[in-house]
Amino acid sequence: MRIVPRNGTAPLCPAGRGQSWSSRMNRLILIFLVSVIAWAAQPVDTVATWYGRAYHGRKTASGERFDMSAMTAAHPWLPFGTMLKVSWLGREVVVRITDRPKKGRNILDLSPRAFSQLAPLEIGHLDGAVCEVLP
Repeated sequence: MRIVPRNGTAPLCPAGRGQSWSSRMNRLILIFLVSVIAWAAQPVDTVATWYGRAYHGRKTASGERFDMSAMTAAHPWLPFGTMLKVSWLGREVVVRITDRPKKGRNILDLSPRAFSQLAPLEIGHLDGAVCEVLP
């Protein structure tokens, strides 16, 4: 049922369902965000590298100081403080996102301590590392 003013102008609600345009947009945005969060929670294969010596003691993108011996990582778009489980060949570590990777780098940069629990630092990168966002 459409509500039309007596003077014959356009209906008050274009959809005719009692919702304003902004409330419909808010619902659409909410559905999109829930979809993105559900997608991000799925395990994803990626390439993981490590970084550290040149950045030890410097401020990270989150504002805290980088510590090579901490279980931290850099990721381009996950929020700071997100806990991430990284698995490779049966080994697992849990890291906290505290930084953003440098331009042109891989999607996940681990601290030396986190990387060394998965593989020797000499390897340099881990192809097929599985990343899973923890709640």
